[in-house]
Amino acid sequence: MEEYESGIVLSRPCCASSGRQALRWDGMGRKAGLPGTAGGGSRDWMEISRAILEMCLPGKLKTHVMYGCSLNTRQASGYLDFLGSNGLLEEAQSTGKRIYRTTEKGRKYIRAYRQLEGVFL
Repeated sequence: MEEYESGIVLSRPCCASSGRQALRWDGMGRKAGLPGTAGGGSRDWMEISRAILEMCLPGKLKTHVMYGCSLNTRQASGYLDFLGSNGLLEEAQSTGKRIYRTTEKGRKYIRAYRQLEGVFL
């Protein structure tokens, strides 16, 4: 269990699949259809976004996000661009490498996701 200064506590692996089905996001900002019609996975785009934001709380490289959340390069790039363009992630340069960090808006998303998740579980 990890706790961050924002009060967010990670109590389970950040990319664990819950088995819930919903519309998927195709990694490029578009909804890809109903479960079983595209992507073949069981995670929806909101859950993957939450997982990425949790992973990036301390700051992570793109490859760490890819491996930690089981995404390919195209998917990871799409999600990182989408989250960045909506102000949930920020990019920083560190020793010539791009580091992705969750913003305060991203922390709000994590808290809201968990609150809604609690309603349905």
